[in-house]
Amino acid sequence: MRINYLGVAKERLNSWKVFIVLDDVDKLEQLEAVANELMWFGTGSRIIVTTENKYLFKRHDIKHIYEVSSPSGNEGHESRELFLEEKAFRGMDNLQFLRFYKQWWSDKATLHLHEDLDCLPLPRKLKLLHWESCPMKSLSFPLRSKCLIEIKMKESKLKKLWEGVPMLRSLKKMELSRSTSLEELPNLSEAVNLQHLDMRDCHKFPLVPYTVSELHLDSTGIREVPPWISDLYRLTQLTMSYCMKLRKISPRICELRMLQLLQFTGCINVKYFPAEIFHSFYLWHEFNLTLDYIDKNSSPTFTSEETHDFPLHLSLFGNGFEKLPGSLSELHADNCASLESLSPPYGSSHDPKLILKFINCWNLDQQARKLIIEKWACGYAVLPHSNVPDYFSHQARRSSRTVHLNRRKSYGSLRFKACVVLHRRDELDVVPYSNFQISCYVRGRRSITVYKWPEIYAHCQLCGNHMFILNSYFTLEEDNIPERKMRFEFKCLEKKNYPETVTPKILGCGVKLLKPCSSKYDSKAHPELSSLPLEDNEGNNNNVGKSSRRKKREWSSVAEGPERTSKNLRI
Repeated sequence: MRINYLGVAKERLNSWKVFIVLDDVDKLEQLEAVANELMWFGTGSRIIVTTENKYLFKRHDIKHIYEVSSPSGNEGHESRELFLEEKAFRGMDNLQFLRFYKQWWSDKATLHLHEDLDCLPLPRKLKLLHWESCPMKSLSFPLRSKCLIEIKMKESKLKKLWEGVPMLRSLKKMELSRSTSLEELPNLSEAVNLQHLDMRDCHKFPLVPYTVSELHLDSTGIREVPPWISDLYRLTQLTMSYCMKLRKISPRICELRMLQLLQFTGCINVKYFPAEIFHSFYLWHEFNLTLDYIDKNSSPTFTSEETHDFPLHLSLFGNGFEKLPGSLSELHADNCASLESLSPPYGSSHDPKLILKFINCWNLDQQARKLIIEKWACGYAVLPHSNVPDYFSHQARRSSRTVHLNRRKSYGSLRFKACVVLHRRDELDVVPYSNFQISCYVRGRRSITVYKWPEIYAHCQLCGNHMFILNSYFTLEEDNIPERKMRFEFKCLEKKNYPETVTPKILGCGVKLLKPCSSKYDSKAHPELSSLPLEDNEGNNNNVGKSSRRKKREWSSVAEGPERTSKNLRI
């Protein structure tokens, strides 16, 4: 129970029969908050308090005190542990909620079974059983299975839960994560209302009912995802990261139509991942697939004719894949050092792509780079590069560029795609990750339009210069388009570790003017739009952070670097 204010215990435990253990109490306020008066609790309640300060008991008028000597070292720790006898819960037939929390700062449990007990008879009407580091080896007790709603027993010593197939018709949530001693998984086929099952660090694929929607089996000894996985048709999340013994995944996993999250990070011994992962899902919702740190030889095989586009977010961090499909709307492939090519889109309804991250993917061939820069980067893209590509017709060194407009042309409204090249970070930088926030200030006829893209998270250090491709999405309306020239100024903040923020060096920038975008707006990929008032001769703009005179001179100055656009390309 979370104590947010004095008196909450009285309100929530009003006249209930309870069993409470307050371990290592060192302040009188703790006792007053949880157990200030006997009338707060029902008849037969038991409250056990342990402390090193006997004076607290006297101030709180506690009469029944069991005092132990003050040994040192490990003996001192053991003396503060509690040993439960077989009759610990005798007479608590109506107890419905039982919680034992482990001390967060210690790896050792403070509750133990007395002598050679393997299990305790627990109250039969329990609805919630929350016992961290439970010392019992089994739950062979006569529970009224129709009452039990939630079991949370992470880091338990359980070897098995129960015999037979109990009718756990009310059970909705079960967590047994890090119960590494579990030798026999329970048969949960009759738990027809079970929704959440967490068995991380256990060893076998459990028999679970079709009602499960979340299944967490990370770091287990599971060897196979069986064909009957398709029977769990309500499954929305399946995580199996770092299952080192996993060898085989049934293609029928792709029949899970409600699946939204699938993780196989670090499953390095899977022989191959089903190709159906990339072309058998026909989903109306977003689907997140994580295949970080897996062997390149287990990469699915595919052809562009077989792949179909759907809202797939794919993470392939740190892999050795050499080729990837085109049926993606979001791709995170950082540190894929062997990656060379990307499949062109085939009848893609979601093209162009939204988010593409290829940090430190230095072996991308020219065709792949062209596809990313010119076709796919509808939101933003990151990839290794030291120069602004020729695709961007208006270029400059460093962070700003003035674009000269064609007076004879009527523009209506304009969208643009931009490129910003950032200098590599210090090799000795101890912070291996960063958040990059890039903004663009566009001076129009009557206001300054500010495009602020979402923070771009880099999971690893940038090993060399990288370019960021950014799509404006929003258009500049006709009444704000200048007659002669329009200036673009880019700014970047690198957030390495809160609250530390630095300004990385911008080596170059580029702009290409485009027609209005027809794709759907996405807040994760497209910028936020705002505006600043345009300066005049008498005012100043503190929002931009520079004086009126200096800013006005800056906006009207000639762009840094050579003009890399011929007269024929000017618009």
